[in-house]
Amino acid sequence: MLIYFSSPSPTTTTTTTTLAIKASHYYGWYWKTKVKYSVVFSAIQLFFNRIIGSLNHYGSFYHACGSYGS
Repeated sequence: MLIYFSSPSPTTTTTTTTLAIKASHYYGWYWKTKVKYSVVFSAIQLFFNRIIGSLNHYGSFYHACGSYGS
């Protein structure tokens, strides 16, 4: 076991290296995509929050007027 760990076989090293390279590529792509989409998502979320906020504002205003009227 110790001998295996101290001198791993070439195939294990190659596989590990390939996996590490693939992982780093995927990680880089993931971060680029995540940043890109998080910016878009934040803009959409802000837009919807503004719409919902204004609807809530008008809703409460309408409700207040309705209760005063009745």
